[in-house]
Amino acid sequence: MNGLVIRRPWIDLILSGKKIWEIRGTNTEKRGEIALIESGSQYIVGIARLTKVLGPLTLIDFQLHKEKHCATPEELTSLPYPDTYAWELSDAEPLMEPISYEHPHGAIIWVNLDKIGLADITSVRKIYNIPSPELREKLIKSIEKDLVYLNQRFDYNTDCTPDKKEIIIGSKLHKYTSRTELEDVYNKLRKRLLLSDKDFIDRMENKVNIHQYFANGDEIDLTSIKPEVRECISSKDKEIFKYCGYLEAVPSTGGIGRRISAIVWDTGQKREYIMGIIGLSSAGYSLKCRDDAFGWSHLTVDSFKEFKKLKDDGLKKIMQLSICMAVPPYNLPFSAKLMALLSFSDPIQNIYKRKYNESMLSLIATGIYGEHCAIYNRINLSNLISSDEENKSELFDKIGHTSEYSNLILSDETKEIAKKVLQNTSTYSPNVKNKNRNFSTNNELIRAIKLCGFNREILELNRKVVYVGSLHRNNIKILKGFEAKPYINLTVSKCVEFWTEKYLIKKFLTNPEKCDLFKQFKKTELSINEQLKLF
Repeated sequence: MNGLVIRRPWIDLILSGKKIWEIRGTNTEKRGEIALIESGSQYIVGIARLTKVLGPLTLIDFQLHKEKHCATPEELTSLPYPDTYAWELSDAEPLMEPISYEHPHGAIIWVNLDKIGLADITSVRKIYNIPSPELREKLIKSIEKDLVYLNQRFDYNTDCTPDKKEIIIGSKLHKYTSRTELEDVYNKLRKRLLLSDKDFIDRMENKVNIHQYFANGDEIDLTSIKPEVRECISSKDKEIFKYCGYLEAVPSTGGIGRRISAIVWDTGQKREYIMGIIGLSSAGYSLKCRDDAFGWSHLTVDSFKEFKKLKDDGLKKIMQLSICMAVPPYNLPFSAKLMALLSFSDPIQNIYKRKYNESMLSLIATGIYGEHCAIYNRINLSNLISSDEENKSELFDKIGHTSEYSNLILSDETKEIAKKVLQNTSTYSPNVKNKNRNFSTNNELIRAIKLCGFNREILELNRKVVYVGSLHRNNIKILKGFEAKPYINLTVSKCVEFWTEKYLIKKFLTNPEKCDLFKQFKKTELSINEQLKLF
């Protein structure tokens, strides 16, 4: 059997039934049932039928059929290949368990699965034990509760098909279409998160007296601000960081893998106050727009092996900016931009070097709403780093979007039930490695949902705009595999000088209304318990 290698998010769109055209730069004579392989994973994740090939397409063809290939608006401006073909797929179906295989050297588009036949794949697709009726019903009811909480609706029928192998559940009926709707959803998600950790919040506010570290507006001399970036090492630091994270309007998942958490203190006042927090985490393995920006797509290198090594090496030199916020009232004079700058500063670099023995060349950041994120826009490098004409002009460049899926939709209760569903389910898959691996909310949660008959579409929320940040073009060249001198030095004083001149003086201190609002701020407004009363 032949396996077609497809990157995410395209393979997810194919398996969900949304994408039926796989766009390629060549024709193919292959037809019939094929395996679908997630690029970079060495796993078969689904099957489909390759019915026909259309092309070469014109630009008009490509644009008129955007619903079939799901290209983004930016990608519709030109054809992706000199000769562009549409490989039409039908009957796409995800496997309940992925099947591992040995990826041959040099296989980029097709993989000859000589040791895995259709019968093997079909067995994984069809032979599994559905969860017990009680657990299945419990998970369905819990998911329904989560979606109703977010003003979602769906219809379901928990009766199994005659062979007892499938559960029939209707699709989600609603899709978020406006910023107002999304703000309402994230507001509810934040409320649920806060209520789930109410004991922690009560302890921080009533016993630790967390608000002693925050400032009233009239206690701050804006011309004397002196930030100091300190890593969270003690349990006390980590609890303060966690509480500050709960002040964000949009809940943060905290990230995965390698992590750095730091509190930015203002040491220029009569006593120290918290200005903001910076949280870094490992970047996810698969993100198409980032991989394209760094040349980590296997279409741009000679072999899959080279592509994987380039990407694996590069992932050690980048991080995800998972949280970047200024605590009120410091947020009013655009201090979130200062936090974004400090994310690249020498203290963060020194922490990264000490912990991971690498230089951090780039940060990936996301914005929740729309096509732009004010925090990362218009931080001009020409005034910050050097007058090098070869350098990029902005600290952050917008490069694309994430997928629409988010596990934030599901409550902790639902995730715990999903874990029990998997523990109760014996799935037949003799080829899968690490059969007894631990539960992962990103991967196993999807599998539990599928076992109970849901489509991954219930996790649709909204696409997020993606930015890549770096201090110099050379850093990106290195990530692409070229020899270049890295630029990683940025003092805290330089960050403050840039922020003071461009934002504090020019955009804030010249506005009397904003200054009055700053001075009138009372730190009692930061009480999360008081905020919960307003929900």
